[in-house]
Amino acid sequence: MKHLKKCAAFATAMLMCVSVLTSCGSDEESSLTSEPSGDKAALSGEVEMLIPEESNIAELSELPGDYEVKKQDSEKISEAVKEGNFDLAVMTPIEAASLYNEDGGFKAVTAVSTGNWQLAKNNYMDGQFGQLTDISGYIIYGIEGDTMAEEALRALLAANNRTLYSGQVRTSDEETFLAQAGYYNAISLATTDEIKKVTDENKEAKVIFDLASLWQENFKSDIPAYIIVASDSFIKERGDELATVIADTTDYDDSNRGISLVKKFIKVMEKHNVNAIGGEVAEGFYFYQ
Repeated sequence: MKHLKKCAAFATAMLMCVSVLTSCGSDEESSLTSEPSGDKAALSGEVEMLIPEESNIAELSELPGDYEVKKQDSEKISEAVKEGNFDLAVMTPIEAASLYNEDGGFKAVTAVSTGNWQLAKNNYMDGQFGQLTDISGYIIYGIEGDTMAEEALRALLAANNRTLYSGQVRTSDEETFLAQAGYYNAISLATTDEIKKVTDENKEAKVIFDLASLWQENFKSDIPAYIIVASDSFIKERGDELATVIADTTDYDDSNRGISLVKKFIKVMEKHNVNAIGGEVAEGFYFYQ
């Protein structure tokens, strides 16, 4: 996991006597929100943080004693979020937006990590692929459960006036995925770590596209791989402590860039791949308005 670097700039408007926090990354919309002013509130008690087992977010697994970190299957986390039986949970923005459209009951607080997926092709020939749209018509193999990779790919293709045919992306467990990478002209879609396994085991395979770079080119932003959501009950009872949670868990304690990344991603999905998130997401989805 590549953890995002803190990047904040302060501007003072003397006439209004307020401080505005903005990010200085490459995102187009760097100041969509404002964090609460004043000192960060101390945690008034233990905070439960649900983390998906497959996320491998080491930083969140090593939080101090005020946090009770529970690693669970992502399906169990979704169930807890639906029932409102949680404080904070780590989910993909795809999962969170889709659940919010179904039931609500929580708000997105910040991005916690960005994603980096790649496409590799067996039997690669130099010059065969000049742009992402050239993959149309090929079978693409992915790893089951990694919905972010497929949906990000679909959004990028839609932004370039292409679509994936129904059933063109085939998912499987990791062992089968590696075996499929050896098929003639097979295209593999996975994280950089998994793609490295593909290219290490299959010397005829090469990386042809990096989705993070293409996302930057198309949407001037990063892809938030995982975000933190807070239950409405936690916000109601301890909402003033969320700035402290952000400071403890992400690189966004002095910036609003975390929630801005989430907003930008959802905006892109609404425009190019709205079915993946269950339709347009209401503004109430975000904690900092």
